[in-house]
Amino acid sequence: MIVENLWSQVEKKPKYEELSMSTTDPHMDGEHGSDGGSAPESSKGGKKTVQPIPDSLADNAGFLLNRAGKIIHDMNEETLKPLKLSPRDLGLLRIIAEEGPLSQQAIGQKHSIDRTTIVSILDQLEKRDLVTRISNQADRRVNLLYITPRGKKTVAQAVRLVERQQEQFLAPLKGDEWQLLKQALTTLIMHHMG
Repeated sequence: MIVENLWSQVEKKPKYEELSMSTTDPHMDGEHGSDGGSAPESSKGGKKTVQPIPDSLADNAGFLLNRAGKIIHDMNEETLKPLKLSPRDLGLLRIIAEEGPLSQQAIGQKHSIDRTTIVSILDQLEKRDLVTRISNQADRRVNLLYITPRGKKTVAQAVRLVERQQEQFLAPLKGDEWQLLKQALTTLIMHHMG
């Protein structure tokens, strides 16, 4: 029902109407696979544009999920620029703020980020005084990450911005469609990751 409703909204638009959006995203490399996170491109005023949904991929779950994810990721990336944060940075900060203190390994597992990448990201967040590392008294080999007062303030600002952006992204959905979509996505994630 949700997909049908979203699809009917797309069908109302001219067949080749184009949406402006970035076609490269370093945070999503390797996630598109054969489901195709990309579509036919054209140039309009020097800016790349992508067709919303090619007919041949309209029933492809991977393509639809990747396209929707890319759109909201790009929207959030733009929204967070004034705070010099990426969506990934914000995700990590929120985990530390809400569930910390946590070890680097625990945070990486919760956000599905490999050890090398998590160290690099956390180094940058620590340089900006958004998080701090403190030795774990129970195991001195492990550093625990805490959010700093500056980090708490930054997270609060970022969450307000991203929540407004999410409202805009979800605006086409009617009634309880977002709750149904959220439940369906959660079910899929838990099934395949659990």
